[in-house]
Amino acid sequence: MWSPRFLLPCLIVLCNATLLAQTNTTPTFSVVANLGGRLGSEPLLVTLAEDSSGNLWGTTSSNGSLGDGTVFSSTTGGTVTVVYNFQMDTGYGPDAGVVLGLDGNFYGTTSSGGGFTDGVVYQLTPAGVYTVLHNFSGTNEGKNPINLILGQDGNFYGTTASGGTDPFGGTIFKITPGGVLTTLYNFNSAQSSEPGPLVQASDGSFYGATHYGGGSSTCSNGCGTVFHLTSSGTLTTLHNFSGNDGSFPEGLTIGKDGKLYGTTGEGGDLTRCGKAGCGTVFKMTPSGTFKTLHVFEGTDGALPGGALTQGPDGNFYGVVAGGLKPNIWGAVYGITPRGSFKVLHFFTSTDGYEPEGALLLHSDGKFYGTTQLGGTNLGGVIYSVDLGFPIR
Repeated sequence: MWSPRFLLPCLIVLCNATLLAQTNTTPTFSVVANLGGRLGSEPLLVTLAEDSSGNLWGTTSSNGSLGDGTVFSSTTGGTVTVVYNFQMDTGYGPDAGVVLGLDGNFYGTTSSGGGFTDGVVYQLTPAGVYTVLHNFSGTNEGKNPINLILGQDGNFYGTTASGGTDPFGGTIFKITPGGVLTTLYNFNSAQSSEPGPLVQASDGSFYGATHYGGGSSTCSNGCGTVFHLTSSGTLTTLHNFSGNDGSFPEGLTIGKDGKLYGTTGEGGDLTRCGKAGCGTVFKMTPSGTFKTLHVFEGTDGALPGGALTQGPDGNFYGVVAGGLKPNIWGAVYGITPRGSFKVLHFFTSTDGYEPEGALLLHSDGKFYGTTQLGGTNLGGVIYSVDLGFPIR
């Protein structure tokens, strides 16, 4: 007879195996809402945010009433409301979504516009009151901000794609909810450039990736890097991509096991996707030990975009923007920490295409995301994927 000491772990394994079987074999995909026209079009690299009422918040990069994009709110039932229309003099063309602050307001960036035309950081109240917190000025502090994350200290941290002390390098910055900006690091394009989204570790330091750099001759400007930034501003490069292990990293996630998980937009098998490679999924330790988990072949999707999202089952979920088979317009996939991979949904032109932002795990247990294009109005869609996870 088994003792309770051995029986409990066995029961946990069996329960987890059942949950994995249920969630990975019967995904339910739904179009929540069609964007386009006055609602705005082309949500680029947008990870949706959830407010305290369970509504979804995001941005579009074009259209809306002024043609410069929108901030929208949507119920999970698909009722979309435009909360704000971007305009050139106060920032337009957001490349990322919004982040919910501790004060209940939303914070975000635009890649262009503002007082110096180099992008802004803004605050938006739930009622739609828009305030520019900072106008980027290019040479001095970077330009074309990409995204924000909420730090453990209540401040926001982000990156600029270019500018700073090197016109092509980019920066890492901190900004308070009141708009006080501090540049934490300037990239040197001779080593690495165009930093992407940050993630913060429990010790307060940051990890991220640069789209270019690293010295590989496979890519004309280098295939990208993964870096670590201490709270005091010391940056260490942890990995230089070579092309065969991926090119142009898109974002990082810190898993529950403390390891870093991420994707590259190209690279891997360099005989595929026009000899650029279709992209990879990888993991690495915080000290830099690297492992490729999956190499996309095109038939299972291509060009992964955005960071991975870890589900309550411990697996990771993400999207690819395209694929090589006819009628593959992107996909949602799942992958275990050991690399077991499964496509959960292939997009078609009718349910949206070219998803790029990371998935949001909503409190209702579903994943929500956006596509850049497609749908009824051709301006992209908001969609959900239900894998049977419990309500949180």
